[in-house]
Amino acid sequence: MKVVRTFFVRKDSCEHRHALLVERGRKWSKVVFVQHPIRIEKVDNKIADDFVEIDYSVRKAKSILKKMCLGFYGTKANTPKSVKSYIF
Repeated sequence: MKVVRTFFVRKDSCEHRHALLVERGRKWSKVVFVQHPIRIEKVDNKIADDFVEIDYSVRKAKSILKKMCLGFYGTKANTPKSVKSYIF
């Protein structure tokens, strides 16, 4: 896991600023963007190679994402399974 800074436009035409690069596979990387709603997105590895790794603690980033999840979904039980497996 690493905390990265992103500068690309996704399908909802919103520029993402910070993300948590969770898992890197053969073709796709799984990324949690720090925005509402918290969700896991698959990004092509060619795009993920352009992400800039920043000096920020993964532990702090996960705690921020936990607070955002609880604020958006209400309880831990209401959060989606995919998000729970990486953040909680």
